[in-house]
Amino acid sequence: MSQNEHIFSPETRRIIAEFSQFQSGDWLRECAIRKQDLKRNEYLAWLQQVREQSFKGYAQSEAGSPAHAYHHFRLKLIRQEMQEAESETEVPLEKHRIRKNVMRHIMEGRLEMALKQTYHFLEKQKELEAFQYELIHLLSEFNHYEEKERKGMLKHEQLSLARNRIRNALLHIIKEIGKEE
Repeated sequence: MSQNEHIFSPETRRIIAEFSQFQSGDWLRECAIRKQDLKRNEYLAWLQQVREQSFKGYAQSEAGSPAHAYHHFRLKLIRQEMQEAESETEVPLEKHRIRKNVMRHIMEGRLEMALKQTYHFLEKQKELEAFQYELIHLLSEFNHYEEKERKGMLKHEQLSLARNRIRNALLHIIKEIGKEE
């Protein structure tokens, strides 16, 4: 199993270590190979089939027996693998949705809404540190120019230039958010 161990996440490896008596089993090798070779949806479908088999085996085996423990191990490992595979798609989809919304706000001239939505998304994703200074600066710059405009202290051309600069900086941040890790 050690040659395929890197295929699994640290949490999955912890589960494997917890049930170390099954590490040499053919099923773990097959699981590692399938995880590496199959597309995510195919891997999830295979895990679902194995899960159904393990539910039957778990229900039919006697509590405390090696078979019962083996099916318990497989179910625990499958649950972990399925959660990880499903969460891999959630963040990119969320990033795509946020990018789309922020772009719409920018195109419709709602820079403040775009800035705030970007800030909250990055905060939620624990990615705020990378852009925090830049976002806070953009938001304060935006508020500064809005205040000057309200007081009549800013020409329309100056405000337009400031908005364009803020928009371009925000577009750069949004582009960075959308990049794959």
